[in-house]
Amino acid sequence: MMDQNTATQSNQANVDYEFLSGGTMLPIKKILCPTDFSDASRNAMDTALEFAIQFSAELWILHAVEPIQTMPAPANFPLPGHYKACIDGATQKIESIIKKQVQDKCRVKVCVDMAAAAEKIIQIAGDEAIDFIVIATHGESALHQLLFGSVAEKVIRRAPCPILIVRDSQHAEKL
Repeated sequence: MMDQNTATQSNQANVDYEFLSGGTMLPIKKILCPTDFSDASRNAMDTALEFAIQFSAELWILHAVEPIQTMPAPANFPLPGHYKACIDGATQKIESIIKKQVQDKCRVKVCVDMAAAAEKIIQIAGDEAIDFIVIATHGESALHQLLFGSVAEKVIRRAPCPILIVRDSQHAEKL
């Protein structure tokens, strides 16, 4: 039975969600937006920035350089130099995003690290008391999902805070 402050809505999977009207919004002081610099991530960044402005929140921008784990590198391959170049390049891209999009609209923290993306997102969210995560999903194929999983899916399962998934508009009709 519903009272006047509660409304219930069902999605296609027959899962009930309760929305409280007249309730208070949780304070959002820190928003984490991971990026892989794709179009989908740019859309998520735009959304995260809007939330950060609306709530006067600090925007955390994260890029994880995934470690190469498929096979050992040849002895003459300068792996540490490769990772440093990737981290430096990602840092420059984020600085460019901040300069073009964020400017001085909100406070920004940047984290670029060599780590598995989902693990790093979850770690930062916990360690830094992140209140809200805005993450893109790319609409990968079923085979890709089966073989590799989705970063967004892994984060959804383990994140310590609410998450907003921003779907890639190019793949939206496929889902």
